[in-house]
Amino acid sequence: MADLVFLHHSEVSECRARIHKRFQGYASLQLVSAGAVELFYGPTRHQLGPGWLWPCNPGPITRFHAYNCESWHHRHVAVAGAKLDHWRSTGLWPHQPQDTRAIAGTAATWDRMAGYLQHGREALATCALTELLLLLAEHRDTSAEQGWLKQAKLALEAGTSITDVAADSTMPVSTFRRRFHRHTGLSPQDYAIARRIDQARNLLETSDQPIGHIAEQLGYREVAFFSRQFRQRLGVSPQVYRDSSRDQV
Repeated sequence: MADLVFLHHSEVSECRARIHKRFQGYASLQLVSAGAVELFYGPTRHQLGPGWLWPCNPGPITRFHAYNCESWHHRHVAVAGAKLDHWRSTGLWPHQPQDTRAIAGTAATWDRMAGYLQHGREALATCALTELLLLLAEHRDTSAEQGWLKQAKLALEAGTSITDVAADSTMPVSTFRRRFHRHTGLSPQDYAIARRIDQARNLLETSDQPIGHIAEQLGYREVAFFSRQFRQRLGVSPQVYRDSSRDQV
């Protein structure tokens, strides 16, 4: 099986489906854009209005349907594979419903993912889904996010070593790693790499800078190492990503 398999996706402007099932071997994300949904994970009940996103994960029986309305505007995507398993084990994949109304770019990123899937560009759809998951993870615990975490993120994005960031946060490295992972769903190293790759993706899409210049700008000493890291996380080389993103209409 590939690292990530897109099983199906859809957008229905007047959805009247009544879902009652146990998910096995795959997971999905659902997004309501208009109307409202009543959701149950086993006996646990949620009422979700426009802008709410929720996962359907293997586990208890999941039920959802329109709530106090005839239908709702529904988007969904279902995936399986080793990458999904990794996302779930690290906490990057959500486990509970999440309000996305304050998260700029959620719907646009979702639509970009759907557009890639419609054109059969699953590697780019994986990039967009990863970006969406990072957006969600960043905002999951914002109410509890303390100053040390904001500063740590900025320092990691600037290329500061984990040891120095932990020291600036007045924590042992092991404690810093554990607390950072609990708040973000990512290790400090994975967070720093994800941010670098995200910046690289934006530069590849929006500029004509040579790939070597982009690598240097992002702090890479060797363009070969940058290209290898980019491919490991997105499944394609920087050049292929640039060409594919510009072919997308």
